[in-house]
Amino acid sequence: MEERKVSWLELFYDLVFVVAISSTNHLLTTVNHQPQDFFMIIGEYLLMIIPMWWAWAGQTMFFNRYGLSLKKPHYYMFMQMFFVMLMTASFNLNFNETYLTFLIGFIGIRFMTILQYHSVKRCIDTKADRKVILLLTNFFTLSLILSSTSLFFTGFTRYFVLFLGIFLDIAIPLINHKKLTAAPVDVGHLAERLGLFTLICFGETVVALIAILNGQTMIVSTLFYVGIAFIVIVLLWKSYYDRLDLVIDKEQTTNGQLLLYSNLFMLIAITLFAAALHLGAHQVLPLQLIDLLLAFAFFLFFSAKHFIFIYHPKKKFSRATFRKIIGLGLSICLLAGFLLYLVVPPIWMLILIGIASLIDNLIQYEEETSV
Repeated sequence: MEERKVSWLELFYDLVFVVAISSTNHLLTTVNHQPQDFFMIIGEYLLMIIPMWWAWAGQTMFFNRYGLSLKKPHYYMFMQMFFVMLMTASFNLNFNETYLTFLIGFIGIRFMTILQYHSVKRCIDTKADRKVILLLTNFFTLSLILSSTSLFFTGFTRYFVLFLGIFLDIAIPLINHKKLTAAPVDVGHLAERLGLFTLICFGETVVALIAILNGQTMIVSTLFYVGIAFIVIVLLWKSYYDRLDLVIDKEQTTNGQLLLYSNLFMLIAITLFAAALHLGAHQVLPLQLIDLLLAFAFFLFFSAKHFIFIYHPKKKFSRATFRKIIGLGLSICLLAGFLLYLVVPPIWMLILIGIASLIDNLIQYEEETSV
């Protein structure tokens, strides 16, 4: 079977999300001006980035399964891009001001995805695929109606209803994971899409370093900080992309959910890390909070990456590999906890992360040998 490649249309679609991710990260760094609201801003950041990710993920999963059967897909994608731009422009820490346009953007994106499922239903011959399409369109429509009813409420109730609908929208495929296995995904295509989306997130870390260097290229301490941070970014990138094609079995039959949902944690980890780099350079927040953000972001990345590799392998891994991964993870937690207790400057936490990343790169995914 000829390997399916990501299309130019999909790459163009992803461009909108470059700006979306950048916008959420910019809002996250405003915590420097409101350090007393650190945890509240982190929470609001998650409430913005998760619907944004789901908008991308929903379209990606549809296109992976049924995109080749859809006539004139660019019309649907272009409409979605417009709604993504509207939703992105509505990202605001004072959500009340832009609530309506955010809701219109999200509803528009999900409506276009549901419409695509309806459009492709006539072209599908297999009974199993038609059942999956019917299941998803029905539940996605109900979730969308629930989120839309948030317009009739105010205050906390409005946001509770909105995000309850979004949560159900995300949870429905997980609840029905066995039924979705009847319509398996193209793992090779999905892995490439997720890899490209993760690359967009890595771009945010580079943007953060350039912003730190802006106007301070002659300051030695800044250059040292950015140099260490860049080495860490390279090591993180290498630990993921060097093994993505070698470890993952692209021929397996799966509904793709573990691969897709673990990508959300990769997205959160890398964008939090980018924001932590920016906050660490300015050090307006208490050092312990910056160190905590750096350590949490790295550990989330470490966990999500190995989860992807372990649950999608070409061959079974040896127990020695598992012991190395778990041992390194525990060591990171202990050492990071020790540095948090000492309240050290962020550069020391970065050096620890750099050493852990270097060791992580040396871990080989050895195959289990039968006796």
